[in-house]
Amino acid sequence: MPYPPYFDDPMIQVLQGNLPLFLVLSFMLSVIINTKNLVYEKERKLKESMKLMGLHASVHWVSWFLTFAIYLVPAMLVYTLLFGLNIAGGKMGPVLENTDSSLFFVFLLCYGFALITFCFMLSTFAQKANVGAALSGIAFIGFFFPWYILSPKYDRVSKKTKVTAGLLFNCAMALGSNIISMNEGTGEGAQWSNFHKPAVIGENLSLLECMLLMLFDSLLHCIITWYVDNIQPGEFGVPKPLYFPFTKAYWVGGPKASFNPVYEFENSDTKHFERDPSGLNAGIKIAQLRKRFGKKVAVEGTSLKMYEGQITALLGHNGAGKTTTMSMLTGFITPTSGTAEVNGCDIRHDIDGVRKSLGLCPQHNILFDSMTVKEHLIFFATLKGVKRSEIKNEVMTTVKEVGLETKVHFRSHELSGGQKRKLSVGIALIGGSKIVILDEPTSGMDPSARRQTWSVLQRAREGRTVVLSTHYMDEADLLGDRIAIMAEGVVKCCGSSMFLKKLYGVGYHLVMVKGFDCKVDSLTRVVQSHVPTAELESVINTEVSYILPHNESARFPALFTELDEHKDQLGITSFGTSATTMEEVFLKVGENARFEHEGPLRIGVEDSTKNDASGTVNSNIGINESVNLVSEKTDKGKDVAKDPPSRSKTSFNELEKTSPVDMMYQPREVLPTPDINAFNKGFVKKTGLSLSLAIMKALIVKKALHTWRNQFITSVQLLLP
Repeated sequence: MPYPPYFDDPMIQVLQGNLPLFLVLSFMLSVIINTKNLVYEKERKLKESMKLMGLHASVHWVSWFLTFAIYLVPAMLVYTLLFGLNIAGGKMGPVLENTDSSLFFVFLLCYGFALITFCFMLSTFAQKANVGAALSGIAFIGFFFPWYILSPKYDRVSKKTKVTAGLLFNCAMALGSNIISMNEGTGEGAQWSNFHKPAVIGENLSLLECMLLMLFDSLLHCIITWYVDNIQPGEFGVPKPLYFPFTKAYWVGGPKASFNPVYEFENSDTKHFERDPSGLNAGIKIAQLRKRFGKKVAVEGTSLKMYEGQITALLGHNGAGKTTTMSMLTGFITPTSGTAEVNGCDIRHDIDGVRKSLGLCPQHNILFDSMTVKEHLIFFATLKGVKRSEIKNEVMTTVKEVGLETKVHFRSHELSGGQKRKLSVGIALIGGSKIVILDEPTSGMDPSARRQTWSVLQRAREGRTVVLSTHYMDEADLLGDRIAIMAEGVVKCCGSSMFLKKLYGVGYHLVMVKGFDCKVDSLTRVVQSHVPTAELESVINTEVSYILPHNESARFPALFTELDEHKDQLGITSFGTSATTMEEVFLKVGENARFEHEGPLRIGVEDSTKNDASGTVNSNIGINESVNLVSEKTDKGKDVAKDPPSRSKTSFNELEKTSPVDMMYQPREVLPTPDINAFNKGFVKKTGLSLSLAIMKALIVKKALHTWRNQFITSVQLLLP
């Protein structure tokens, strides 16, 4: 049987061998960049931040698909023109002389769809942008490699084997490119009229089947992306169970999940937790919430209620668990055990419901560098469902509230640190969020901006449940309707400012400045004659401090009158009172947590005290605050009392007559101040060549550590060549 006529065109051989490789190399950089951008958004928590503000996952992926398509489609159109037009002129003709250009363009589009979804799929497996870039480059080449195994024996390969190889989209593209080259060899070219048929006799695959294979690969990539993104959202996000596609709740939704009876919590510690306010709805209910990172427990059984119309201030030292608690409430991380109900939705079962009413100002700004202040507010207002007709007014109102009127058209990277915090607060409040969580919102602000933000939050709390963490005690005291203090991952106490001050404080501090002839025991008798339960707190240099209980406040006027009228006789120059501060409460709670004391210790009074006729004296006094007889060593090694330098030698009988309080607070010998720079003595800095060599060594060690701790990237660099 004679073989059909064909064209002997050397370009056909070039196309068959190089067209697939040309397309792979052309789009390789796009794949790496696109995957890196996707993972970078996840790494910076931008993705989860947008999701908790109302962004749906499908909208997120569609927006990225359109973004990538804007770059790829024009490039594919250019390739179509380059292959279909006679650019060189003369008798050479175009590269694809007989192939329909529109069909070739559609073929490239099918490849482009598979390429974009391939980036989506790989981004779900990486948590770091650099790792995602390296992984995408390796996988992209890996999906093309089987073609080099098939091409030498192409004529003998079965259709089943070709289709199986075509499940890798780069192989499907290579198979399609080979068929286009075959069609060119027949002189007919790939046309809409024959693209569903094999190109030559003996061929068992058509161009249409290759295009369908690429579309099927795109669908397969999307399914893997959807599944992995749900069960493994990354470092930030709440993963769904492996079987989530088979649950009814995922597809049609379900009723709001109620608390498991195991987690029902009613606070029975009425001593450290103020009674819940009546008539208010609890916007957030936390029940035995616990988070463990490896062996470290960051949050241990936290239980708390936060109420609508109030600002709940969350205090705690660094590492106390505040940010971790907030991250669990917003769905950034999943709890190890326990649960919480936010606006009626359980964080373990209905995180999407939680996020419908949520506004967040995270500890670290999560902003888009290339967007302006106005564009940020418009974007997040849209995510929260604000009507288009109302967005402009909402944005301008928010801008004025947070004090960014003059920065409306500035990009976020052009703002100062305090202005970025203002923008983050505005993003949290815009759109009428019912639950607002603010993690150190005023950090980095100047005093004026802080006070402006306080006013904004006080006005905004109406109808909202506001949770505020801060390290500023005055901020918590002013803004917090209820204040919760965390230590060692546990909420130790919660209540109003006055409740906590009464719980951990002892009343008022009466501070007097004494003169040279002041007798502390006489002064103490005067104070206790009016307030019998008053206690001597401390004597520090020229200041004498007493503790006056809250319940004796009716006796204060008479005491103050006598002190004022007899200042000269008592040897005092001035006096004043102050209440217990939140800073003192905070420090005492932390101290109790560290030493695991049962119940609160009173501020200003230590466990180790000495009682005398003059009252209770604080024994924890610094070097320059109290006076004890100074001892010195004799030649025999025995301690001998050394006389105070301000007095002549005093007999034992005279010391007996001296009041214990006066003796304790007599002036003493001033000890020499130690040299704080002593540790620097004998220290010589390197210079010249030795300094350069030391710096070089330090840089090499730093780079070695970086290389060792990024083993994946290191392996790629070593093995890929």
